[in-house]
Amino acid sequence: MLKKLLIIIFIGILFPGFIFALTLQYNNPQAKKVYVAGDWNNWSPDADLMTKNSQGLWEIDLDLMPGEYQYKFVVDGEWKQDPSNPLSADDGFGGKNSVLKVEGSDSKESRSAVSTSGTTFRFKDAEAKTVHLAGEFNNWLDNEQGRVRGKEEWLMKKEGDVWTITVDLRPGTYKYKYVINGGETWKKDPNAPDSGDDNSLVTVGEKKGTISTPQTTKKTLFEVKASNATKVTLAGEFNNWNMNEIVMENVEDDVWRKELELKPGTYEYKFIQDGDWDILNKSNRKITVKLETGTSEKTVFEVKAPGAKKVTLAGEFNDWNTDELVLENVGGDMWRIEIELEPGTYKYKFLQDGDWDILNKDDRRITISAQTQTQTKTTPAAKGITITYNNPIADKVYIAGEFNNWDPLNGEMTQDADGNWSIVLDLPQGKYQYKFVVDGKWIQDPKCSESVDDGFGGKNSVIIIE
Repeated sequence: MLKKLLIIIFIGILFPGFIFALTLQYNNPQAKKVYVAGDWNNWSPDADLMTKNSQGLWEIDLDLMPGEYQYKFVVDGEWKQDPSNPLSADDGFGGKNSVLKVEGSDSKESRSAVSTSGTTFRFKDAEAKTVHLAGEFNNWLDNEQGRVRGKEEWLMKKEGDVWTITVDLRPGTYKYKYVINGGETWKKDPNAPDSGDDNSLVTVGEKKGTISTPQTTKKTLFEVKASNATKVTLAGEFNNWNMNEIVMENVEDDVWRKELELKPGTYEYKFIQDGDWDILNKSNRKITVKLETGTSEKTVFEVKAPGAKKVTLAGEFNDWNTDELVLENVGGDMWRIEIELEPGTYKYKFLQDGDWDILNKDDRRITISAQTQTQTKTTPAAKGITITYNNPIADKVYIAGEFNNWDPLNGEMTQDADGNWSIVLDLPQGKYQYKFVVDGKWIQDPKCSESVDDGFGGKNSVIIIE
């Protein structure tokens, strides 16, 4: 997917008089001229000309006093709002201006920023005893079961309630988190973009002393077949269910299509045919939008399906489309497909001849790890492995183990009415250590008789897949 628009705000170089150096960027290789116009230049459409680099990025450096500024890009004479900036205000002409907030010295308390000496991470936590910085740039501190030992070079310093660390990072985009009290909890940066798999994102630009906000929206295609329709519109949580705002295009015969820029998240929506909400929908539809990180993995799904004529795969990675991913019969009763998946945890099911239940007890789950970048395969078994834990008073329970790199926030379990938590895992043959993470505390499986030392005075539970 092409990144249509990207705003990058660099905050960190403080000049005399509390002026901040900001860099705005706009991605449009086809544009001939791009200006930025706003409150700071009296909305002049040709005062601040942006410069195009070899990658098609237009950029401009601005020196602004602390305050709030409205602005728009002027692209080949057309005024355009910044769709990746969530802050906006009415422009007085039926549209929106983007809003840029330049905050004074108080704003840097908990905001990650950079200076010419490197990238500075700031995190506010008054109760923490220690805070480490962990991410792809330091191999997640080589944590063991979520615990961190030593690594003093990544230990943040406390100033009041704010923890800080400045590190020298090469240009690129990195996932990261803050490790509290040696691994009691792992927390995202509340002021940074979300990676889509429960981590924070930081992008270090080619310029020394700059930090950028990466892609925050994704082009998402909606398509529906609407026989004899005169007009089809789209409404959902992404536009406050406005039935008239998004009009779809009739591209061929009865097929209607619309492409939107959406932020990561799960949205309910409906197609509306000639003002009727029900013709094209049995109930609310649902779509999940995830950003592409450029770290997708080839992943093999394999299942044994005796007597099947057709086997398909549907899950969160394809919005539960039952017809898109067709498995190949590779011999006997074995069916297989290989697809590219971004890092994350996905629920899915195999369908045998259109039936959801023959090959699945519950939703299956697979985790693609960004840390190891290794290929993950499903087990050639029809039912998967169900692991359960009983605790009616727990708020959240995860499973962490060797199968998901001991990520304490990646294997969320589901609770039933009786307080039983469960998860279905597809695991190849082998022996795996694991623990439950119950409301942030690591707990051995009380029902598992097999265990080994965890290296911290406790025990890990062990499951054997034969």
